[in-house]
Amino acid sequence: MRLVLLLTIAFAANLHAAEIRVFKLDTIAALGRALYQHRHEKLDPAQTHALETAQAALPKLDRRRYEFEVLRDPTGAGFLVYALAISSNAQDIVLGLHYRVTVNADGAKATAVDALGRNPIVLNNRSSPRGTTPVAFWAISLVSSTPLETHVYETMLHRIRLILGGRDGSHWMIDNGKISRLPPTRR
Repeated sequence: MRLVLLLTIAFAANLHAAEIRVFKLDTIAALGRALYQHRHEKLDPAQTHALETAQAALPKLDRRRYEFEVLRDPTGAGFLVYALAISSNAQDIVLGLHYRVTVNADGAKATAVDALGRNPIVLNNRSSPRGTTPVAFWAISLVSSTPLETHVYETMLHRIRLILGGRDGSHWMIDNGKISRLPPTRR
């Protein structure tokens, strides 16, 4: 059995992405692990209100193509509501287009909507050469110089490593809920 690396190339017409809310690396990793560990949990009334507010802030989103998760905002009062893009095939690794909506403490107002990607990207595990097992996939983030919590979530969900290029040229490895920076490559 051969091991292969799945490659993803993300193209965008505009490489200058809008600024998104950025967390420290340990917070990003913790949020990604929480998305994985708490997926499909029953929501309390405050979380349900935050979810409804977030969905209203994303009116053009086809809700049939998304799963929603609600977490407490780690840096302040309120919630982070994630719209996680899904595929009809559970084997597909969906890197985009996920959204994060920041909702205030009473759940009544969306204070920020962050697109956590620029393009809808789906990696199909069935596209690996016959007789091989993918060990990692590679992608470029056009919205952040560091990995995002959705990168951590997807690697845990599919039990596969991600090698990520940041928009500043940095390189990262996300593996089993942990993020590490890779050394710069020599030219």
